[in-house]
Amino acid sequence: MTALELKPEKVKTYLKLLTEACVSLDSNKGTLRKHMWEFLYDKYGTSIDYRDFLLAIRRFLTEGKIISNNGIFEMHNEVINEVREKTPTPALKSKAADGRVSDSTLYLKFLQG
Repeated sequence: MTALELKPEKVKTYLKLLTEACVSLDSNKGTLRKHMWEFLYDKYGTSIDYRDFLLAIRRFLTEGKIISNNGIFEMHNEVINEVREKTPTPALKSKAADGRVSDSTLYLKFLQG
């Protein structure tokens, strides 16, 4: 592994995070990288790293899990279905900790169907 690769233990986490961002922000054509980052940073704050975010996008583009069309990204349908079947995003704390229903709770309900 070189210095410019996503650590293996972070791959599943960032796949779920990017899927969450794409599904939550989905427009007809996809989502800009900037909007995905803003969504995730607003939700998880410093629990996520911008460098890892970029490395994850690059990795998933080469694996075909993210589709890019002129800088507009969307998750492949098979990846969305795979993430829905798996467990929720682990070990990240949402910034909404004041007893309200957070976006992550709504997202988990979405994943469960």
